[in-house]
Amino acid sequence: MDSVYKLFIERRVDMYEDRIKWIEHKGKRILSLDYSGLPIEELTPFQDELYKVIIKEELNSIIYLTNVSTFKFSMKTLNQFNQLANITKKYEKGVAIYGATGLIKVMYDGFAKLYGKPIKACNSREEALEWIEKTLF
Repeated sequence: MDSVYKLFIERRVDMYEDRIKWIEHKGKRILSLDYSGLPIEELTPFQDELYKVIIKEELNSIIYLTNVSTFKFSMKTLNQFNQLANITKKYEKGVAIYGATGLIKVMYDGFAKLYGKPIKACNSREEALEWIEKTLF
């Protein structure tokens, strides 16, 4: 039973290795998060794995590049994002989000004013990386 459980845990971590990964841009480390197309039922386990990555870092050090295209937002998922953000905010240096459209993009822009850390909803990955470069490097 222990070996079956261990195998399950290893597969679960591997499941998100393409969605939670460190990238380098212009010599700086950025935590790339890919929520695109993530099934709603995977949000909690995804964020559990993300939390494990975040708490290993120094306070006020993480720059996020976050893809939310085709993610299905709801009040429940927005609450989950807020709960994680409240816990991990002290580790963040700033957040660039891309793929948000319509009301979700407007909401992120409004949230940015209240958040207390640099956060920007961008139209593309390239725009997000440019903003990170200009604002957070």
